[in-house]
Amino acid sequence: MATVEAGPLSSALRWILVCPLCKGALDVTAGVIACRTGHLRIEQTRPDCVDLLPREITGTDLGRWSERQVTMKEWYRDLLATPADAAACFEQDYRVHSAVLRTLSGRVLDIGGGNGVARHYLGKGVQYIALEPDLGWLDAPWADLADRFACLASPPCFVRGIGEYMPFTDASFDAALGFWSLNHAVDPPAVIAEAARILRPGGLLLLVLEDMPPSWVDLARTGLLTSRPWRTARLVGHKLGSALLGRPWPLQPDHVRLTEVELRAWVEDRFEITARRWANGYLTVEMRRRGNWP
Repeated sequence: MATVEAGPLSSALRWILVCPLCKGALDVTAGVIACRTGHLRIEQTRPDCVDLLPREITGTDLGRWSERQVTMKEWYRDLLATPADAAACFEQDYRVHSAVLRTLSGRVLDIGGGNGVARHYLGKGVQYIALEPDLGWLDAPWADLADRFACLASPPCFVRGIGEYMPFTDASFDAALGFWSLNHAVDPPAVIAEAARILRPGGLLLLVLEDMPPSWVDLARTGLLTSRPWRTARLVGHKLGSALLGRPWPLQPDHVRLTEVELRAWVEDRFEITARRWANGYLTVEMRRRGNWP
């Protein structure tokens, strides 16, 4: 791992930032970032991130967003209580995507990037930016995993924000990652639309999705490839319950329900799906931004 670090409000980052609400230009003064048309004004209170989270949107708490964020944060807090287990969890979940991540170049956006552990698998010269609403990912305990993931010894280029309102200019990224984050969104179609907007034509969008019903063929394939067989066994149980008993597919309390049919409809005009696979019990979809959109 040898990514290019671009700190808060570096010149490399500043020129691609826009108002997340109107996409207009920003004025950056000492301790404040404000939209020139008055849509946004946010005091910058931390030296390790750029805060562009639109309180006007998150304050309405559509889809129990704040409540779901708390549930997710508690899960990761419990995981981090045993650093060795947390490191093993990240290793097993990210390693299956390492081959794709090593091919990325240019500027990469990690939507819901958390602690920025994806940096570990990126190649030399990549400019990595995490877009994440929870500042808890910048807390010191995550550095306890630095003996396994050296990148965690320092914070990533961290922009506080949400996927529905990305504070970046059009076509400013070469790739975007969505590891287990789309299920946490308030408006998943809006996240897809924003990803298409900020990606250059041909840019990669890599999504890893949770709570997705697999086909029997998917289960057979993932059973052979997974490093976590218990996840496959759990999926088989859910599949039998759905097929034989008519049970709804289980949904974690901090997730919104997604279907593959919906996903394909959201991306159809914007992206070309180039790969689809199951790994470790999760659905992974790779797609390329079409050159004729918008």
